[in-house]
Amino acid sequence: MRHRDHDHDRQRHGEKRRAKAARADCLMIQPLDLTDATVSWRLIGPTGLPVLENGDATITIVGAPSAGIVRIAVPNAKTATLPAGVYLDALQVSFDRLATLDRANSCCR
Repeated sequence: MRHRDHDHDRQRHGEKRRAKAARADCLMIQPLDLTDATVSWRLIGPTGLPVLENGDATITIVGAPSAGIVRIAVPNAKTATLPAGVYLDALQVSFDRLATLDRANSCCR
């Protein structure tokens, strides 16, 4: 009886190990190539509306655009006066693929 319990524990441990490996594979997301991308960022206040003006934050692509790393810097003075509450932020990345295709097509004509 004890031998069977040990096998069951080993099987359950193997299942846990496989599940953990599967979760790790899901977390290995490839970076988004930001070449030719437009990146914007918003800070959303407790009322659901943006609380900063355009230009209050500086968005910089760090290193090679293909690495997909963005730095968002907001001066302390811009957020120091905001009331306490729950804030969300939203990063938007867009690609003007139509313009890219138009340029490619115009070159071929």
